[in-house]
Amino acid sequence: MKLRPEGIKREESAPPNESITRHTGRKIVGITIALAVIAREFSRRAVALDPVNAQARAFLASSLSVLGQQEEARAEYAREIELNPSAPNSHGGVGLTYLLEGKFEEAATAARQDMADWARLLIVSSSRWAQKRIPESDAALAELIAKTGETAAYQVAEV
Repeated sequence: MKLRPEGIKREESAPPNESITRHTGRKIVGITIALAVIAREFSRRAVALDPVNAQARAFLASSLSVLGQQEEARAEYAREIELNPSAPNSHGGVGLTYLLEGKFEEAATAARQDMADWARLLIVSSSRWAQKRIPESDAALAELIAKTGETAAYQVAEV
């Protein structure tokens, strides 16, 4: 599967004399993209039905980010923050969009405003690591482990 401007298109199958590992990987990526497109469209419908639902905006922003639509994702995160300024991972989500674009300072700055320790510290640690500011990254990771290690093990593993 390939995501094209005209929609999702199927790729050819792997030739019989080739390894299927790469082919299988492409299939998994294709399925992931297809699911993200579906999530985006359902989230758009949810927002259309209830435009003041901050959680619907968060789901839409997340699916947009997964699909690489970072500017539109930031706009949705901004609307979520307007509706619920203390929503967990709202500012962290903005930070993630910058992180995915390689804008590490913007990522850390945005994430610092998040009310959820796990969201804030995940993005700050990742941003600082990408900037080769290892002591700051390690400090944020240590704080993430100390404060949320039992409830945010996935985020700890991401760093």
